[in-house]
Amino acid sequence: MSEKTNYIEKLQQKPELLITLPKEYLADKDIIRAVLVRKWHNYKTNFDILKLFKEADKSLRYDVDFVKELMKSCSGYLFEYLPEALREDEILLLFALKHSGYEYMYNKMMDDAQSDEEDYNVDHVNDISYELYLHICYEKSVMRFAGKKILNNKKVVIKALELEEDGFCFISDSLRDDKELALQAVLGDATNFESLSDRLRDDEELALAAAKGNGRFLDEFDYPEKWKYLDSCFFQKLSHRLKDDKLFLVNLITNVYGAEFILKYVSDVFKNDKELVLLSVKKNGNVLEYASDALKNDKEIVVEAIKNDPSAFQYASEKLKNDSDILALKN
Repeated sequence: MSEKTNYIEKLQQKPELLITLPKEYLADKDIIRAVLVRKWHNYKTNFDILKLFKEADKSLRYDVDFVKELMKSCSGYLFEYLPEALREDEILLLFALKHSGYEYMYNKMMDDAQSDEEDYNVDHVNDISYELYLHICYEKSVMRFAGKKILNNKKVVIKALELEEDGFCFISDSLRDDKELALQAVLGDATNFESLSDRLRDDEELALAAAKGNGRFLDEFDYPEKWKYLDSCFFQKLSHRLKDDKLFLVNLITNVYGAEFILKYVSDVFKNDKELVLLSVKKNGNVLEYASDALKNDKEIVVEAIKNDPSAFQYASEKLKNDSDILALKN
C-alpha cells in the first residue's frame, strides 16, 4: 500500500488528521476529496468538516473548477470557507446557492441512503428531515459569507434571494431600503420584514405583504407549531405610525388570515375601540380576551364573539355572564 493510499484510508475515518499531513499532500486533490466528500447522514458532523478546506494548499483553494466539484459533492455551504476573493465572485455565489438549502441537502441525504449498504436508510433520512430543516433555517447560510461588493449588487442580490429567501438580512443597507427588493424578500419569506430599512417598515403595502405570509413558517412539514395568526414579533417590527394608524389596522384585520390576534398587541386605545374590536371578534370570538374591560361588558360585542365561538363566553364581564340572552347563546 502506498503512503498516499494509507493517508486516504485514515482520512476517511478521521478527516481531522489532515492537519498532520506533510505539506505536499495538502495540494493533492485526492487527499482533499477523502477529507470532504462523504455521505451526509451525519449532516452536523459533515458541516463541521467543511472548514478543513481552509487547510488545503492555496493552489486548490483558488481552483474554481475544483471548488465547484467539491460544492457538488459536499454542498454549497463550502462557500463559507473559500478565500475572500472567491466570495466576491457572482458565479460562485450563485453556484453555491444552487447546491445548498433544505431541499438540496435532503435530496442529497436521500440519494446516499438509497445506495448505502450500512445502517442508514430512507426511513432514517425521513426521521431526521425536520431536524435538518431547522438546522438549515437557523444555522446555515451562503449569503452571510458573500463579500460586501457582491451584497451591494442589486442584479446579483435579486438572483440570490430567489435561491436563499432568508438571506435579505445580509445584503447592504442601501439595498435593504430598495422597495422592489424588499417586496421580493417579504413575499419569499415574511420574516424578512424585520430586516427592512426603517423607511420601508413604514410602508403599508410591504407590511400587508409580510403579514399575509406570516403563517408560512413550518408549512413545509405542516407541524402544529406553525404560526396561525400574527404574533408580537410582527407587530413590534411595524413602524410607530402604522401601529397607531386605525385605517391600517382595519385593513390588516379585514384582509389577513389570523390578523384579528393583533388585538393582543395594540395600544389600550384600540383595545377600547368598538369598531376595531367588533371586527376582530367577528373573525374569532376568542380575541374578546384582549378587549378592554369596558368592551367585555358591551353586549353587542359579547354577542358577536359568542356567536363566532361559544367558548368566548369565558371572557365576558361577570355582569353579562348572567344575562339571559348571553346564556342562551352560550348554550
